[in-house]
Amino acid sequence: MFAVIFREMFYQSDPDRFSTMFNTIFTLFQLLTLDDWSYIYTTSRERGSWFIIIFLALYIVVEYFTFLNLFIAVLVDNFQLTIKKRVARKKLKVMLQLDRTLQEMHYLRSVLSCLP
Repeated sequence: MFAVIFREMFYQSDPDRFSTMFNTIFTLFQLLTLDDWSYIYTTSRERGSWFIIIFLALYIVVEYFTFLNLFIAVLVDNFQLTIKKRVARKKLKVMLQLDRTLQEMHYLRSVLSCLP
């Protein structure tokens, strides 16, 4: 949605960044990383599109704070699942060791009960 808006509104003021849809998407990705947003602003402002700052601010706020937080949430969720799996594996390992120990104790008890 933002790519279409930026492409239609600013392709004349900054044809290097907004001439094609691919360039526009690449520029928006660059904005998502907050890289060179001031150059994009000054280039468009100098060529008559002073109002690009409104769209840049809106895009940065929406994309940066929304999608970046979603991305971080996915990473944190995956880390939590990995930790839960690791804890479950450790519990299973301890239970198996306990089970082997109990089997050995039962075996020793049966051996000892057979002795006179």
